Amino acid sequence: MHKLRFLKLYIPHESDGRLNKLQLLNLVNLEEVDLTDSQKLVELPDSSKADNLKSVHLSGCRSLRHIHPSLLSLGKLKLLDILKCAKLERLETKMHSKSLKHLYIKSCTSLSYVSHFSSLQKLLLDGSPVETLPMSIKHLTELKTLSLKGCKMLQYLPELPSSIRHLTALDCIMLSNIPRLQEEKCINISFHNCMKLDVANCIYWYLKDIRKLAYVRESRRGGKGVVRRIDFLKICYLDYRVPEWFMHRTKGTSITFEVSSPSSYGFSSLLWVVLPKYSLDYELDIKCRCYLEDGINMHKYSFGILFLNHIPAEGCSDHVYMAYNYGGIFDVIKLDRLNNKIASSGKHPKLTFEFFVSSGDTRSK
Repeated sequence: MHKLRFLKLYIPHESDGRLNKLQLLNLVNLEEVDLTDSQKLVELPDSSKADNLKSVHLSGCRSLRHIHPSLLSLGKLKLLDILKCAKLERLETKMHSKSLKHLYIKSCTSLSYVSHFSSLQKLLLDGSPVETLPMSIKHLTELKTLSLKGCKMLQYLPELPSSIRHLTALDCIMLSNIPRLQEEKCINISFHNCMKLDVANCIYWYLKDIRKLAYVRESRRGGKGVVRRIDFLKICYLDYRVPEWFMHRTKGTSITFEVSSPSSYGFSSLLWVVLPKYSLDYELDIKCRCYLEDGINMHKYSFGILFLNHIPAEGCSDHVYMAYNYGGIFDVIKLDRLNNKIASSGKHPKLTFEFFVSSGDTRSK
């Protein structure tokens, strides 16, 4: 037992639900503990001497009420999975683990307090009864993924760390406010079924922040003209309208407009697609063909706009998918060359976009 590195244990229904006799504290070589679906487990004992423990799986331990603080202080712990631990109320320790990267707290409906873990990279709070997140979350400088699916009591999001890359807030029906963007980063955002949130208006301010931050970044570099670095912002939410502040709007699968000056578009491109009652729970690929007519030739470009997976499958409402690409489209069609053609001919080229949706083996237009 002293050299045991992996422990998978199921607590039978006739057990009293306590693991004190297991003596986890003496298993110094233990690296992983899997107690998944031990529904009679009530308490996790002292693990202060399990110095090599890296991952603990407690998903489905519906009777679990207490996790010894020593577990949360271990120096090598990287993953803690407490999904569906419905009776667990607190997750706290005075000595915070600096190695914990992944914390899964989905459907912990009684959880009211979680200690601060500065090294977190992925935080799943799906189904939790939180009304807001602690202000200290902005100090989680390594946090990249934050999932809040089904947090039906969530009303407000505080300032988030600039490291965030993926923010998912599906079915947060009480959410009415989200923070302003603090850093220009690559972000994937989903606000599906956030009924109280004015998503389009929030996105407008996001885009203004992005543009301002991009200008600041470029001015610090002493650069001129187009920002060539391509970053990406992707957003999905429940609606059926393209916002009124959009410069070019249309119904159907294509749109054509004149390009007066690419530089006037703020070295960016914004594409907005509305899909009617689309039932899907796997992958959605929205692709685009772009045609540039410069008065002499017709140029064709093809590229993917969005690649989204695990799209909500209710299929009861229209969805909006938005992609914002800093410089992307006009980089593809050679911005400088396009500017020269406008200057030499005096004519404004026309751009046409055609959109296609594909899912699995099916393809629709």
